[in-house]
Amino acid sequence: MTAFKTPRLAIRTGLYTALSGVISYNAALLPVYDSAAIPENAVKPYILLGSQTDTPNNSKDNFGFDSTVQIEAVTSSFGNNQAGEKAANTIMQSIHAVIMPDRTTLGFSVSGFNVYTMELDSVRVIQILSGTEWIIREISMFRIKTFQN
Repeated sequence: MTAFKTPRLAIRTGLYTALSGVISYNAALLPVYDSAAIPENAVKPYILLGSQTDTPNNSKDNFGFDSTVQIEAVTSSFGNNQAGEKAANTIMQSIHAVIMPDRTTLGFSVSGFNVYTMELDSVRVIQILSGTEWIIREISMFRIKTFQN
């Protein structure tokens, strides 16, 4: 019998691997950070793997999970928040194209788990004015249903 495990690390590793070194903006590759490990000197724009929840959804035969994961495109602009929002949206569209190339294809793997569905649950934008800098975060929430192999 397979030992019980959660998909948290496998999902985050799969997303990090799929997005690292592939998304660019203004000809610069964007770094991908985990929300627990953003360097103090991180230069915007960047991609952030945000919060994640993993809710058990077991069957009699499998350990299953309904997971939600936030992915953020973090940008900034000075004096004009619309420029930062446009950049965040452009980056997020690239992220969507990588991890969900179409309705039936998953653009990353989740080691040790079968992914049954992945859906875009919601998108929101947060704008924060810090001095003269606008920090823009476009946040996509994805819902992923997995069963352990």
